[in-house]
Amino acid sequence: MPISKDTLSAWNSLLLSEKKHLTLSELEFSALSSWVLDIDRSYNNVYLNLLIGIENSDVYNSQLLHDYVEEIYFDLKHIKDHIEAAENGFLELMKAFAVKSDN
Repeated sequence: MPISKDTLSAWNSLLLSEKKHLTLSELEFSALSSWVLDIDRSYNNVYLNLLIGIENSDVYNSQLLHDYVEEIYFDLKHIKDHIEAAENGFLELMKAFAVKSDN
């Protein structure tokens, strides 16, 4: 199920409220902001289209199965790339909340 606008809005509001506590470049902040929507598309494609396509495919249709597996691989790689790009942002955000909770 695609991410709701309310969830996306809540994530972006959280980031904007914490931005002053984060020592991130604009690129790192952008990666932290954009992963939600970008990963959602890939995740939904894998779970709502590709795996169902495999389930409904003829087990002897090697070309179609190859195409599904290849697309799953690239969608999962896309997700991994976004996670890696946002890693510093997540670490900074967790650190900011840890500091706040200690005070």
